[in-house]
Amino acid sequence: MRVWLLLILGGFLSMPAQAQSPQAQSPQAQSPQAQSAQAQSAQAQSAQAQSPQAQSAQAQSAFEASVEQIQAAALGEANARFTSLVGLPEAEFRSRWNDIFDRNQARLDAVAAEYSISGLELKRAAVPLIYGRAWGGAVFASYHRQSPAGDPNYQPSDSYFSYLHGVDLAEAELLDQPDYLDFLSAHARSAGNLLTESDPRFRSGDHVGLRAALSVTAAYGNEATRCATDAALVTTALDSFGLDGLETIASETQARCPAYTAGIETALAAEDQYRAPARRDVYKTVNGADLALYIYEPVEAAPAGPGPTLVWFHGGGMSSGAWYWCVLCEAYRDAGWTVISVEYRLFLRHGTGPSEGGEDALDALRHIQDHAAALAVDPDRIVTAGFSIGANLAVGAGLLPQASDLRPAASVSLSGCLSWQGDAFARTRVGSSDELVPLAATHWLNAAAPPALFIHALDDPTCPVDRVAEHVASATGLGAEAELLPIESGGHFAMLRDAAARNLAISGSLEFLARQGVQASH
Repeated sequence: MRVWLLLILGGFLSMPAQAQSPQAQSPQAQSPQAQSAQAQSAQAQSAQAQSPQAQSAQAQSAFEASVEQIQAAALGEANARFTSLVGLPEAEFRSRWNDIFDRNQARLDAVAAEYSISGLELKRAAVPLIYGRAWGGAVFASYHRQSPAGDPNYQPSDSYFSYLHGVDLAEAELLDQPDYLDFLSAHARSAGNLLTESDPRFRSGDHVGLRAALSVTAAYGNEATRCATDAALVTTALDSFGLDGLETIASETQARCPAYTAGIETALAAEDQYRAPARRDVYKTVNGADLALYIYEPVEAAPAGPGPTLVWFHGGGMSSGAWYWCVLCEAYRDAGWTVISVEYRLFLRHGTGPSEGGEDALDALRHIQDHAAALAVDPDRIVTAGFSIGANLAVGAGLLPQASDLRPAASVSLSGCLSWQGDAFARTRVGSSDELVPLAATHWLNAAAPPALFIHALDDPTCPVDRVAEHVASATGLGAEAELLPIESGGHFAMLRDAAARNLAISGSLEFLARQGVQASH
């Protein structure tokens, strides 16, 4: 259009005024057809003037823009529909899930043909589609079992691993693509989890799921893809469980795969800040795995003997969790308390379920009571506390009839999950819903329950506040002391993510405990 205007203006300025026609004086007076023809001619001239490199760059830019749109459409639809689809039977899920990616793969192939894109460039563009599709197949078993609409006793069919068709576990040139590495890790975990159900090698010891997954990656056929996946798996395990039981696996992975261990080093450094000031005491060895207490002495020791002790149970749904996942620990230590954080058995680490974790909680408390002098603990001033499912352990410890001698002076629940109602994961590990009832703290509520404070977000979608309010009402109705301290918003993880909510939990719980006569003396 700019060329056309210059030509017109140049001609206009070179013509005598009396020779100009009305049409020449006013380009707007031309017919629309004439203007369109002139514009197209100018565009054609401009295109012809472009270098081949410029035209290629334009085509490349247009292809990349189309690819981004296709990838976003596929992954957006997949994310929106996964939760509803994963409760379907295996074959129906596979059909509907694959359809999302097949439709968008066809769009990508058409765009690639239009711009003459092929080879590695096309392969890289297709990674989110190919491996997003395969990721869904890989994780189906675990998500289906835990879906409210799924079957907690589901067993994969003979065609379960058909998601591997069309994928390559040894494409080192794709390791810079997050979707590719996500799939490699998901496949190793999925196949590994199934091995823990069938292979005796992974039915005892520590970190059974990780060990099984690492046995899967050994068959990946390429040392780079194996190393990248192993490093990602070990890093996730360190973030999810802490270093305990992983010392050998982590060091061996670092030695074998030095180019891929930045994540491992970061995770180890992060844990060191919690581990360094703590004293470790193994309270139990079961099925080849040590379970430990991590003991923090108060920053300022009490002037006359042991002060109060907070016994902490982390969250994680009985599947994962690390002893240093603690909302209250640092603040309580600063306030003059001894803090003891408890390891207990977890599904993804030990292959166990809710009942085993409950047994461990009682064994930890008994060990603390029996070794109170050595641990510098006043047995009459022990407070149990926990987050999420850890709160169920903390509150339940003060209610169980078989542990009446272990009852704490008080309990504190943060975002507590006091019932297993509707929890498909628990049913897969325990059995029927009826068998889950005795694992809920609410089931054992009685008039002798120790004072308990429940700090809970009003908009918690994971463990609704209504159930906690019912527990508090039942406890007070029986004559026990129980209070609900509400947090206006923030959901299940409000106290982990929001400083104001966390500070409210710290100050509110210390004030509640002071009213019960449990506080540090300075």
